[in-house]
Amino acid sequence: MPDTEERILDAALKVLISEGYVDTTTRKIAQEANVTEMTVIEKFQSRENLFREARKKNPNAFLKYWDEAYKGVPPWDLDHPQPAFQALIKAKEIKPGRALDIGCGRGENAIMLAMNGYDVTGIDLAEAVISSAKAKTIERHVKVNFVVGNVLQMDRLFMEGEFDVVIDSGLFHAMMDEERPIFARQVWRMLKEGGQYFMLAFSDKELAEDGPIKLSKSEIENTFTPFFNIVYIKDATFDTRFVPSNRKAYLLSAVKRQLV
Repeated sequence: MPDTEERILDAALKVLISEGYVDTTTRKIAQEANVTEMTVIEKFQSRENLFREARKKNPNAFLKYWDEAYKGVPPWDLDHPQPAFQALIKAKEIKPGRALDIGCGRGENAIMLAMNGYDVTGIDLAEAVISSAKAKTIERHVKVNFVVGNVLQMDRLFMEGEFDVVIDSGLFHAMMDEERPIFARQVWRMLKEGGQYFMLAFSDKELAEDGPIKLSKSEIENTFTPFFNIVYIKDATFDTRFVPSNRKAYLLSAVKRQLV
């Protein structure tokens, strides 16, 4: 890899960790790398592509970002559950039982499930955010089992078939291409036969350039069809702290199937 690209990738990680997602601009990355902003754009086309390549180059350093992000208020960190999941509860689409919220953040979705009678576990990579989630359960007098862990290694933490439902609010769309089949298999392993998986992710119909990777329906289908029967992939909205706050998303409903 040319030296210029190396410098840009290293600079992207450094600025991302120090400034946070929202404030990390191509201009700041260019300044850190001592190149022009046009050079950054020409080599990586978009900020999201740059983040993806930086993560590939140094995945361990990128993990630090998640802890640093929660020292502030990242754009996905809300003070209420995602409306798409609230609607699933109201419609009784999520069957009663043991639920796992992957990439749970500060726990709003997990706490909502617990308050509606589910036996809930939440998992997140960021230790600081799990501490915040636990504090919320004390304040709201609700029980949720929050644990620190990597969703790509959930089989080290939980028994196979331990959960009736897995919910995913904005985690899958943060996965790199090569991580997607690992991710899908891990979710599959966590669920009982016939268990449900609900996933909310940014849609490729969203035109705003900020935010995470935008997924197409075909990308979702290609990842999950080997492990799940897809019930639907429908248009939804994803609440954020971006402006505007409501972003176009896809909501996936899928059921674990038996592998041949």
